[in-house]
Amino acid sequence: MDDERIRIVVIDNQISRNTVYQLSGKEITCCHVANGICETAGENYTGPSHGSVCAALAAEFFPHDDIIGISVADEQTNLSVSNVCKALSWCVTQSVQIVCMSIGTTNWLASLSMKDITKKLAEQGTRIFAAVDPAGILTFPACYPWITAVKCELENAAITGNPGKLNVYDISVGYFPSDVLDTLSLKDRFFLNRTSSMAVPFVASQMTRRSEKRNTWNRNNSVIDSIKVDKKKVEEKSIEIPIVRIIDQNRRELQLQHLFWEKGYMACLFSGKRETNWAELIVAIDNSDNFEIAIHALKEASIILVDKDVDGKIIDSKQDYVLDISKETIADACEQIEMFFSNETDS
Repeated sequence: MDDERIRIVVIDNQISRNTVYQLSGKEITCCHVANGICETAGENYTGPSHGSVCAALAAEFFPHDDIIGISVADEQTNLSVSNVCKALSWCVTQSVQIVCMSIGTTNWLASLSMKDITKKLAEQGTRIFAAVDPAGILTFPACYPWITAVKCELENAAITGNPGKLNVYDISVGYFPSDVLDTLSLKDRFFLNRTSSMAVPFVASQMTRRSEKRNTWNRNNSVIDSIKVDKKKVEEKSIEIPIVRIIDQNRRELQLQHLFWEKGYMACLFSGKRETNWAELIVAIDNSDNFEIAIHALKEASIILVDKDVDGKIIDSKQDYVLDISKETIADACEQIEMFFSNETDS
């Protein structure tokens, strides 16, 4: 382990310095975002809030380092992406080595402001770890490729990577030891469980080799199982999300997707040749299982565009509309799709 102390920032709802000390025996620095400014905070909160528990876990798993907790919720525990971005901007200026985020959003439109700031932070060398939605829904900012997305799957026996699988996370972790959670479980048996939020600081400490509490880490392991999807629910949801097969000899599917973005739609592209890029809402579909996982992960989507390279055996029974736009402008194609589904709704 490197003897040099590093700075770990936990961004969460309400973080209590006193609660963290009671749970971990470690003093941390607390800040909060108020009136658009991230500043040092007094003891504004009490009790084992979500943020205090996650900060206490960071204190436990990073025993020799400096922990800074940034509260981004108000006294009513309301969270805003704007406050999260202010906290991330503060990290850009403060030589932070690790950021742990056990909060996120499945709202693509609301998340857009986090994209550039998290990328800037990562490009500076900060490692960002973020929890994914426990139901396997695409979560921002965890899905960005410069962030390590963490999911807790208790059937796993260790921390495992996710090579070659279509999933919305990078790292899966099973049960892990924690004195903080053991203490909390004496009063509330919920803390006998492990969640993705709890796992974020643990995974961060293991992957950066900062903690004496080791778990098995084997880069050759793969996730034991992919996201378990209820096929009946997937079929129901596929009816609710418009699915449009796009035929275009000029290969302008991305332009069409981006025009839908400009209009405020969370438009996703399923492709038979492009690689998966969750941050750009592009998913490689080469088999029915991947289709089901993607539909489940993108249940917040407004529309799904499918390029001509996706095998018809996978998509033909699921698609709602097929449109050849080879001789159309992108604007006209977008308008036709909007009109088609508008008429479907009216009828």
